[in-house]
Amino acid sequence: MNVLAIILFLGAFYAVNMVLSFRQSKDLADSYVALRKQGRVVMGKYKRLLNSGAIVLFAINDDNTIIDAKILAGYTVFSRFKNHPEIIGLDMNLVGLENWSAYPKHIRKAIENASANYHRFIAGQEIIEPDSPLIRLGKQLTSAKKK
Repeated sequence: MNVLAIILFLGAFYAVNMVLSFRQSKDLADSYVALRKQGRVVMGKYKRLLNSGAIVLFAINDDNTIIDAKILAGYTVFSRFKNHPEIIGLDMNLVGLENWSAYPKHIRKAIENASANYHRFIAGQEIIEPDSPLIRLGKQLTSAKKK
């Protein structure tokens, strides 16, 4: 009886997780579409295995000025995109040079990734997908063995 209860609990937990993950993905899609209607969209992300991650979306106009900014940051599938009006009006060409110390590390890293993606795209280069948390862990373990 206990094994059946554990299996049912894990199945219910998995189903709830799937529904909440779908809602978060839908929030990403809705936010992207809303920004896309305003202009071009620049996206940056920073993924962590056990810590908080972040996704930033910037809508930019033809003058490369940020006209809308949304940031998703958090630990769980309950996180949603929030507007950040303090970023509006910045020149996207200078975003990498701004002082972002008022933001947590995971958001700063996502903004740096967005800036790098923007500059690579403008230069006609391929946008490089950041390593996943497991690949970064593997690289750390491999480099530790070599030392």
